[in-house]
Amino acid sequence: MAITINREQRDAIYFEVALDLDGIGDLAIAMSKADYATARRYRQRFEDDMRLLDDLGWEREQNRDEFDLTMSTPDLARVIGYFNRLLGSSVQAHLSEPEEGRRHAAQSLAAQTALASVLAQAAQTDGS
Repeated sequence: MAITINREQRDAIYFEVALDLDGIGDLAIAMSKADYATARRYRQRFEDDMRLLDDLGWEREQNRDEFDLTMSTPDLARVIGYFNRLLGSSVQAHLSEPEEGRRHAAQSLAAQTALASVLAQAAQTDGS
């Protein structure tokens, strides 16, 4: 059973994935410091981000209204867990900031809501 999200959910998740990929240079830094365990963790994280983009579409704007997530349930659960931890901290930090911070908090909450919907659908799948 495919997990399907709508355009609004896709856009919220896409924003967070694109933002996370800004940190891809950290992988090279870890490699240059011979911190290979950290480099491998970064590789997995960014691989998950890019795999999710394969389903969401790499372009910022999409002409579709629905998006099928084809990642395996365990991989999807891993990436959603990462973003839930990240976004929870982000919301707390941004709520105490002026208007711009509250806007970021609202974006993070939209992504968390979309990710919760994905998890709910994943819980109903056969685990494939």
